[in-house]
Amino acid sequence: GTAAPADANQRSDALRARAATELYNLDREKAIATYREAVAADANDASAHRGLAGALWIAESFRRGTMTVDSYLGGVSRANVKTVPPPPELLKEFESVTGRAIDLAQKKVTANPRDPDAHYQLGAAIGLRASFAATIQGSVRAAFGSARDAYNAHERVLELDPRRHDAGLIVGSYRYIVAAMALPVRWVAYMAGFGGGRERGLAL
Repeated sequence: GTAAPADANQRSDALRARAATELYNLDREKAIATYREAVAADANDASAHRGLAGALWIAESFRRGTMTVDSYLGGVSRANVKTVPPPPELLKEFESVTGRAIDLAQKKVTANPRDPDAHYQLGAAIGLRASFAATIQGSVRAAFGSARDAYNAHERVLELDPRRHDAGLIVGSYRYIVAAMALPVRWVAYMAGFGGGRERGLAL
């Protein structure tokens, strides 16, 4: 029969935990399969969709032999960088699960705008979209817009709950990166809504 929602959530939680361990141990294909099980166990678990998206991105990055944005961005002024297109089935699944994670998180934000976890889930999913656009698709323009939205969402998390150190990763990373940019590019980033500050970034 169909599992009760509580049971489905417990099942999804357990599968996500197992998949995270598998991914940490570089069992990437096994992690992808386990995250797919988590999505099947609870289609409304934003973390399961986001976990699967992250595993797909990491697996493709390793397949290409790089895990660094710098390998693709080079000069930050370029809007696009020539890369090998990702396999169509990978792109389709990534967009599907990322979109679902964002939709689920956005509904929670709308229902409770002061829920820090809802904003965290939203920013984390959008951040994955930014990373995928930059490192796999080579689109700096697309990555920039998503990165700004992820930054704003996690800034909101820290406003609502300064104890949420997990939100500091995206905010701190972007602040550090912006602070290291050449002045003209830095001003563009400031105008787009990014904060700067090398020390603040490292602290976060």
